[in-house]
Amino acid sequence: MTHPIKALPLPALLSCAGWSATAADTLEASWLRLIKAGFDKSCAVEVFRVDSVVAGNNGLRSEQWFVQTCRGKFEYRVAYYPPSAFPSRTSPYEVTQVAPVSGARPNNSFKPKPLRGSA
Repeated sequence: MTHPIKALPLPALLSCAGWSATAADTLEASWLRLIKAGFDKSCAVEVFRVDSVVAGNNGLRSEQWFVQTCRGKFEYRVAYYPPSAFPSRTSPYEVTQVAPVSGARPNNSFKPKPLRGSA
């Protein structure tokens, strides 16, 4: 007996794509919120480069972020440890400042560019 291939209706496909984009936005927003917590509220913080993205089949995700702040440029390692795979962790999010980017100097006049779609 053969099984016919079932196609998902277009709205279902679009909602799947939207869910994954929303999930990634939430993850990145959580990492950025943790980074911003290390600076004064008036200090602008913006990611200007992402390198070394690692994703595991258990949901683990790790990235290398380069961030521009009012105090200069910094390198961070950010990671997500899914609670289902890492139940003993207190938080699924981890942010570690590696080092200032070499040659970076504080920029007190730095203001981040508005994100697309934001007012």
